[in-house]
Amino acid sequence: MTTLLAQNPSALSHVRNKQKAAFLEAFTKSYHIRASAKAAGIDPRRHYEWLANDPAYAAAYREAEVIGIDVLEDEATRRAVEGIQHPVYYKGGRVDTYPEYSDTLLIFKLKGARPEKYKDGPTTYVDNRSITHVDSVIQLIREARKQLRDG
Repeated sequence: MTTLLAQNPSALSHVRNKQKAAFLEAFTKSYHIRASAKAAGIDPRRHYEWLANDPAYAAAYREAEVIGIDVLEDEATRRAVEGIQHPVYYKGGRVDTYPEYSDTLLIFKLKGARPEKYKDGPTTYVDNRSITHVDSVIQLIREARKQLRDG
């Protein structure tokens, strides 16, 4: 996992306040306000005060957001492609593992990377109801057939 921070460890080094720097460093790894505030030893409201009153902090936070999103993206890719290993137990002991992959994360990655190719299909309207998935159209057809049979 190569993030912007790993490529450039000094990306946030211009932040001199230790609490601010600790919050931003934690945020680049978690992209989570509460967890980052806890790691920095501050109340989460302090972060919002800094955003509102310190333009330099706000700029550094925007840098940290970019880095944090890269971390999330790397993790999504890892889960989609490499999967997560789940343990297999037999008679109370761990005997093996098996990978579980996230098709949903892979779909989101593909849609983000090539939206023109992987965008959702066009919306169809049936009886003034918006249909966007083939399964929904099939369900409507089944409902209509049932109504015709039942009278």
